[in-house]
Amino acid sequence: MESELLKEWTAEERKEAAEKATKEATEKATYSTLQTNIHDLLEVKFNIVSEHISAKLQKIQDAEVLRSLSKTIIKADTIEEYEQHLDKALHE
Repeated sequence: MESELLKEWTAEERKEAAEKATKEATEKATYSTLQTNIHDLLEVKFNIVSEHISAKLQKIQDAEVLRSLSKTIIKADTIEEYEQHLDKALHE
């Protein structure tokens, strides 16, 4: 009987670990997609994206912040203005 209980517990632990890994992978893919989209939009609007802006974007691991930064591209008149918004997001 103890063996059966141990099997059930082990199966549950494996299931939880797999669910956690799937969630983490999905979140990472979401961040990466949003970061790539922002980079592409900046490149289209301002014709160039510096390495330090790209590096700053890579540090942000919050989908809502990244979505907000996507919208900020529309409002920014210069890459420097956008970078100010990016810096503010990094320090919040």
